[in-house]
Amino acid sequence: MPISNFFNQVTRKAGQVWGQADRALGGWLPGGGTASPLTRDVQQLGKFVNTVPQANLKPSAQGFRRIPGATPNSPVWNYETRTLTPEAKKVLSQLGQSPDVTWDINKTNPIAQLGSQLGYGDMVTAHANPFKNQIFMPLSNRSDLTTLIHEAGHLDRTRRSAPRPVTEGILGQAIDTPASFLREATGSDLSPLKGTLAPFRIAGGLLTALSDAKEEDYAEKYTMDATKQMFGELTSARGGFRNEPSNYANNLYSQGAESVAQGVSDLIPGPIKFLAGFGN
Repeated sequence: MPISNFFNQVTRKAGQVWGQADRALGGWLPGGGTASPLTRDVQQLGKFVNTVPQANLKPSAQGFRRIPGATPNSPVWNYETRTLTPEAKKVLSQLGQSPDVTWDINKTNPIAQLGSQLGYGDMVTAHANPFKNQIFMPLSNRSDLTTLIHEAGHLDRTRRSAPRPVTEGILGQAIDTPASFLREATGSDLSPLKGTLAPFRIAGGLLTALSDAKEEDYAEKYTMDATKQMFGELTSARGGFRNEPSNYANNLYSQGAESVAQGVSDLIPGPIKFLAGFGN
């Protein structure tokens, strides 16, 4: 018998024995071919959270009118006077809203103020605060009419299929973002705090994927409807189409799912992760 055939038979037999042992132990042996209970639980979680949530937007009670001379990219602010442009006022009037629109970060929510002080630009972009009926629009070229409509969509209650909790759209990220920052700042995968922060990553990730993503999808669809009629262009702040999840919702869903996976991983001791093949 050629020596190569001999070793092939030995290897095959050893694999069969290893697979039988893995089944007998409930799937805890790495590479045994049977999913461990931990792996199965994670797979079930993946099946439970497997669809980007879409918002159900009611048709507008009254059609929007074209705004002459305005485009989706027209500015919100008159930079010299730091007041709203006439076009921005017309947009809000057609939307039937009168929010407090401000460029002053010190008037907005504490999370945005903290982000500004720490130098995190992503936390001080345009946002809506339903607690104050307020929209923050920075004094920059990113503050255009499309973005104003998107933020106004978060405040509009008239076209929703169900009441919106005031924390929807931000709560998941408000929990996950600080937890993620602390984990990275204290050593990433070697952080001594990663186990403590893991429940916040899981909770924040789930809320981001299932709640925040839905709220942003609503605002995107709201924006698409308004810009199509006001400017003759179908557009949105973060892209997407009317009858499918927006790019913004997809991105938040992926971000939340990643946080959940990382949080679960951080709760599992290294040897058990190796036996379960978790993360491989």
